[in-house]
Parts: sequence; structure tokens; C-alpha cells
Amino acid sequence: IKTKGFTLIEAIIVIALVAVILTVVSSTLVLMVKSFGSISRTRTLVSGTGGALERLAREVRQAKNINAGSVLGIDPSTLILDTTTEAGVDTTVTFRVVSGTLVLQQAGVTASLTPSYLTIESFLVKQLNTSVSKALKVDLAATDNRGEELEILLHDTIILRGSY
Repeated sequence: IKTKGFTLIEAIIVIALVAVILTVVSSTLVLMVKSFGSISRTRTLVSGTGGALERLAREVRQAKNINAGSVLGIDPSTLILDTTTEAGVDTTVTFRVVSGTLVLQQAGVTASLTPSYLTIESFLVKQLNTSVSKALKVDLAATDNRGEELEILLHDTIILRGSY
């Protein structure tokens, strides 16, 4: 006997298989979107803190000396560098945390080095001395305060070029 169409059992099996496939595909898409968002936030966090750390490193390398007024080895640290402007004038550059923001102070001007969506959780600077040079070890921890909490910890060791 030839019949046209599908039986009820065949239709139910096909519907169940399609439902399983759609569930797997939609779960994969949701996971991909969440991963993209997390990667994007991490990249933004690294960019925001990395830029601040790069500026600090550039100033340290150009500095002549670490000022005696610096507060090092405790968290949050205050780093004061003795340096010279492009015009040859002696000046100081100060790095410290103010209300969760890493700031730079030079010639009476204060500038934020980290974006407003980041909170600096830790800024620890330690001085390293050898018989031929001076260096600073910097630990910088920051939290992205948008949405779910995301934290990053960056480290750098920087040699003062003017010290050797």
C-alpha cells in the first residue's frame, strides 16, 4: 500500500531534531556574542591602563632622578621624578592616584592618564638600585566599572636612563 505524506511519529521526530539543532545553534551564537563583548572590554581595559603605563615609562626613562619626596613601596605610591623640559628647565613630574584615577602633575597642570570608566585599584612603585643604575618596578591594577566587573594587573620594570 502506497501512501503519501508523513506519519505523526515521523513529524514529531523531525520537529524534535530541528528543535535540538536550533537550540545548539542559538546557544553557540549567544556564547559568541558574550565572548566578543568580553574580549572587547578586555582590550579596552588593556588599552586604557597600558597607555597610562607607557606614559609613566616614557617619563621615567627621561628622568634624571627619583625625587626624595616620592612615596614608594606602599600602595598607592606617589612617584615624583626630577626631569628637564625641552627648553632645558629643571622640573618635577608627579604620578599618583586621585579618586581612583592615575594622574600626572607637571608645571602646575594635572592630567588624568586613565579613562573615566576605569578605577585604579592599586598603584605600587618600588625602587630598584644597582651599582650602575636605578630602576622602578611598577604594578598597576585597574577595574572596568561598566557592567560586570573586569580587572587587569599590569607590571613593568623601567630603568632611568639618566642614572647610568
